[in-house]
Amino acid sequence: MSNAELLKTTDMARFAAQGYLRLDGVVPESLNEQFLRDIGHEDEIGSALEHYQRIMSRSAIPIVPAGTSLNDAYPNDSALAKILALPRVAGAIESLVGGDCVVDHHFLHITFPPRLLEKPAPSQHTHQDSTIDPRRAFDVQIMYFPHEVTEDMGGTRFVPGTHLRIVSEAAISRYQNIRGQQRMVCPAGTLLFVHHGIWHGGGANRSDQMR
Repeated sequence: MSNAELLKTTDMARFAAQGYLRLDGVVPESLNEQFLRDIGHEDEIGSALEHYQRIMSRSAIPIVPAGTSLNDAYPNDSALAKILALPRVAGAIESLVGGDCVVDHHFLHITFPPRLLEKPAPSQHTHQDSTIDPRRAFDVQIMYFPHEVTEDMGGTRFVPGTHLRIVSEAAISRYQNIRGQQRMVCPAGTLLFVHHGIWHGGGANRSDQMR
């Protein structure tokens, strides 16, 4: 990661205290469009189930075994590899977890609008992912938003500082709104880096577009 723009000391201190780093619009639109092509995204679909099944079966994004070096995880010509190589992105990764980190997993989350569902989907429960993994390792989660997320799209919510309070994964599921929480309303190409212990959850999509 020779072109990496490492985080400043103040950025590192802020991440340690708040548990997140947000890079708004850091990914160029050309890469956002390539990523959507890579996964087989289409604006007009018949149903949520059909769209998910098609993407899962035809996506150009490979299955990456846990423990794979991040540097070798994705084909060099893929959108994900190019995004991870962006100087600010590579610098954030190297600063937080080192230049030879490994991948645990990736997953494509899609939140569908009411028009594509039999009944409106609720918000995802508030949860903490870190307690799912029994290893004593430090992980960073990277959330990528390839298109603009508006307020009514129900962007991911998270509560800064909650990585300092360990809970049992979904024991906090009854809490839907917590003082100080933030929601991802952001431009296309935004990345959110979070400590793996941050409390978070996906919002309900009330728009007419997929998120």
